[in-house]
Amino acid sequence: MKIVTFQGGLGNQLFQYVFYLWLDMRCDKDNIYGYYPKKGLRAHNGLEIEKVFEVKLPNSSLSTDLVVKSIKLINKIFKNRQYISTDGRLDVNGVLFEGFWQDKCFWEDVDIVLNFRWPLKLDVTNSFIMAKIQTNNSISIHIRRGDYLLPKYRNIYGDICNEEYYQKAIEYILKCVDDPFFFVFSDDIDWAKSIINVPNVTFVNNNKGKDSYIDMFLMSLCHHNIIANSTFSWWAAQLNKHSDKIMIAPIRWFKSLFKDPNIFTESWIRI
Repeated sequence: MKIVTFQGGLGNQLFQYVFYLWLDMRCDKDNIYGYYPKKGLRAHNGLEIEKVFEVKLPNSSLSTDLVVKSIKLINKIFKNRQYISTDGRLDVNGVLFEGFWQDKCFWEDVDIVLNFRWPLKLDVTNSFIMAKIQTNNSISIHIRRGDYLLPKYRNIYGDICNEEYYQKAIEYILKCVDDPFFFVFSDDIDWAKSIINVPNVTFVNNNKGKDSYIDMFLMSLCHHNIIANSTFSWWAAQLNKHSDKIMIAPIRWFKSLFKDPNIFTESWIRI
């Protein structure tokens, strides 16, 4: 039995799903199960991936939970907080795979089709924003502050996507894109308004809590993307279907000594 843990926010759940598909290609799919710890999901918006995307997650049962407890007791746990090589370990049974699996090596070998569940329940405001995105040369800007300002996260993620980063990213877009229209998605809209000074701009902060995934959907519709050091907006850019899209990300992902995840291809612009 091989068990894949799904936890964290929507962006992390998507990486875990890709890892599950990667594992499924190499192992007996009837022997792969999912583990969905309430504590690991409660801090965000629960198990969002199945609600938001047309995906089929691995089964779970009471026996899965019992096996997980047994594995943890004997410490036969295969953790990955960033990147991990699984060479030589796929033939081991009774393994709990727990981590973020943020490495392009997993999705490069998998034929991934991720479609948003449709129709999404868009209210009048979001329908208006979507129409505006689709009828303009749209650029999404994601500004994440909120939890990144808390002491336990600030030392890891904080202050990387600062005013200088966003100004340089906007300057790059202005040189490459005609008549750009910016859509700023943020959990700190006042700070966003204080640093984003462009003629054509819409600030979006109406999707909160269980509706926050709609921001990912709207950002994915934009022609180009300026992301934060966040898997949430990284996936929005990745799901952007424009063939000529410009994707801009910070040159550093972590402020601390963590190694940056191997999730960027040559098509990304790093600033």
